[in-house]
Amino acid sequence: LEPMKGAVDLVERLLALGVRLAIATSSPRAQFEKKMAHQQRLLAPMSVVVCGDDPAVKRGKPAPDIFLEAARQLGAPPGDCVVFEDAPSGVRAGHEAGSYVVAIPDSRFKGLGDFSVANRVLTSLEEWLAELPPAPP
Repeated sequence: LEPMKGAVDLVERLLALGVRLAIATSSPRAQFEKKMAHQQRLLAPMSVVVCGDDPAVKRGKPAPDIFLEAARQLGAPPGDCVVFEDAPSGVRAGHEAGSYVVAIPDSRFKGLGDFSVANRVLTSLEEWLAELPPAPP
């Protein structure tokens, strides 16, 4: 499984800029760990990983539970968090959590689903990366 285009570079830049990072995935932990076994450049910088089978996640997306739990574990107000999502249910969940939502629609959802509640809709993570300041020397 290949990461979304621009994901590794974005994670590395955010980390260099001192941003704390989390993954909030609907996948059960065992499935997530198998999927991410060869993605250490994405996984290692994460301060928090919340999976769909976490006991604190009572309802799945589009309910906001998973993003609220990730924010809680980060020690950040949900309104201070940016959620990057590729699925309509995740966009709705991030919006309901009160976070700033950036949608990068998965090509499988082209023409399907509602991304209108996203604060921004991008074609790739590289667009967001281009807007960030450079990493400190």
